[in-house]
Amino acid sequence: MATNETNYTVTNCTKEFVMKSNKSHANQCGELKEGDDWGIFPKDGSGDSHPDFPEDADVDLKDVDKILLISEDLKNIGNTFFKSQNWEMAIKKYTKVLRYVEGSRAAAEDADGAKLQPVALSCVLNIGACKLKMSDWQGAVDSCLEALEIDPSNTKALYQTE
Repeated sequence: MATNETNYTVTNCTKEFVMKSNKSHANQCGELKEGDDWGIFPKDGSGDSHPDFPEDADVDLKDVDKILLISEDLKNIGNTFFKSQNWEMAIKKYTKVLRYVEGSRAAAEDADGAKLQPVALSCVLNIGACKLKMSDWQGAVDSCLEALEIDPSNTKALYQTE
């Protein structure tokens, strides 16, 4: 039963017609060409040249030294946002560092993953400081508790939770 000239129900279509129509439809679905922008790099004017998610990056997550360089770069961008009192963007960059650190920890050996602990701790504490500046008291406490999970004797985290 045809519903109109362009839309047919599957019951009136041959298998060959359905396959051809699906194939032609798939050919027009927005295929990216070589050199096209895939939209995985941030366009926030910060100079951040790393994809938002480490699985989109062209980097081996087991290469802890490379992840450390990326993490330090992103943390510095977050620090620039912090200094300009753009708390939301600072949090985004610090959170992005944590994604890279977690991705690398999951892929790397335990001994190598330990190299990432200081940058992770710093970013968690910085997120807590941003949340304090935003008067998000519970968010600040949560960040400091997360920092204490990384380093139970961290005085900065202990101070910010009080």
